[in-house]
Amino acid sequence: MKERTGKYFFILLLLPFAVLSQFRKVEFGVDGLTCSACSRAVELSIRKLSFVDSVIMNLEHTNGEIFFKKEEDVSIRKIADAITDAGFSVRYITVFFNFSNLSVSDNFCWNYKNQEYLFIKTGSRILNGEFQLKVIGRKYLTKTEMKKWSTTLKNAKGCNQKNAYYISL
Repeated sequence: MKERTGKYFFILLLLPFAVLSQFRKVEFGVDGLTCSACSRAVELSIRKLSFVDSVIMNLEHTNGEIFFKKEEDVSIRKIADAITDAGFSVRYITVFFNFSNLSVSDNFCWNYKNQEYLFIKTGSRILNGEFQLKVIGRKYLTKTEMKKWSTTLKNAKGCNQKNAYYISL
């Protein structure tokens, strides 16, 4: 039986951790938060999601941050649903993601953990390091903000558009 070399053993140990640490957190804005009870209702609704490790709410800015459990698949749709289930509307959702030399362009379809992400209005660039990805769609933006993106979304092509997340930098 051949003995493992240190080099290969090291790579095998690091690979799973590199993949799991890429999706770092989500920041979200909530319309309608006016008191600490409102903020607490949103927080408790989000905490019920199986992939959520912690939630930090900021009533003054009517937004929050979500950090995730390791080895759990994250659903941005479920986050938006949790906010609306608490009786409020989503103002924005921003995903923080660590990339390692991913080449993107307009209408680039990227698959991560069985979820498709369609890049729009990004131009051609290489993503290396942490980037904020703005999630675009009716569930994730105000009506006013959504109107600004409607033409772009109609012209977007790529991915399975019915289930893909539209994202921009």
